[in-house]
Amino acid sequence: MHRRVLLSGTFDYDKEVVVRNRRFKDEPGGFIITPMKLTGSDEAILVNRGFTPITRMKREDRAKLPRPDAEQKILGLIKESSEPKFLAPSDPPTGLNLTWADSWERVNVAAITKQLPYKILPFYVETMAVGDRLGEELPSTEEVASKMIDTRAGREEMLILPMKGHFGGTSSFKDEELPIPVFDTVVPPGRHYGYIYEWAIMAFFTVAIGLLLQLRQPRRSPYSAGN
Repeated sequence: MHRRVLLSGTFDYDKEVVVRNRRFKDEPGGFIITPMKLTGSDEAILVNRGFTPITRMKREDRAKLPRPDAEQKILGLIKESSEPKFLAPSDPPTGLNLTWADSWERVNVAAITKQLPYKILPFYVETMAVGDRLGEELPSTEEVASKMIDTRAGREEMLILPMKGHFGGTSSFKDEELPIPVFDTVVPPGRHYGYIYEWAIMAFFTVAIGLLLQLRQPRRSPYSAGN
């Protein structure tokens, strides 16, 4: 888990989507998820290019952000696909013959892939750093790791609840610096709750088996007195 990877390829901006209900530095917004066609391969991978404020989440607004056409080099973290949790909102239906689903609750790779015309790897990557954007060089992994962010993972990320805070107005971020690479190595809260339920069920069965053994009538030995 959280294996770092170096990738190079070109982004297909026409096929990107946004994951809503996210925040960065207490500002609400979303993550821009864009397919990257890998160099020297016929496969592509979904890349979380970073955070954009709520004022730049709509498709027409995202088109105004920097979108280099040249090959991009990124350093990223491999992440598992996010599946819907119990009682959490479901993702929109998808398919090549259905309406394009642009806004998502989570990075559900399998569902997003259904509306893409090419093969997508079964996991995605969170961008740690980008090279060749505005002439920038790709920094070292040590330098990037020192800037690990705190995503404040909590019930909002577990149940995908609406975020508190403002939902419009101006943003403190400039368009030329968007999207902002964000990454973390925090285990999703839903997985922690899964462990709680797993151990609770195991404890229940352990107690139940113990009670059954206590109530079970003991076998009488053929050598017992009186026989």
